[in-house]
Amino acid sequence: MFVHIYQNLNEGEAQWVTADVFKANKEGRIIEHWDVIDAYAKSDVDPIFGDCTITDEGS
Repeated sequence: MFVHIYQNLNEGEAQWVTADVFKANKEGRIIEHWDVIDAYAKSDVDPIFGDCTITDEGS
């Protein structure tokens, strides 16, 4: 399972973008976890809340 999260803590004092990846066994229990955490970069182009267009590039 993959989870992508925007965290806004302490009324904006700390803002993070986090990605978590979980591996489960056959019973559905989490057996491994990896994460990546980075400060939310404020810029003119917002990678989290900006516009998004999905285009089908298939034949």
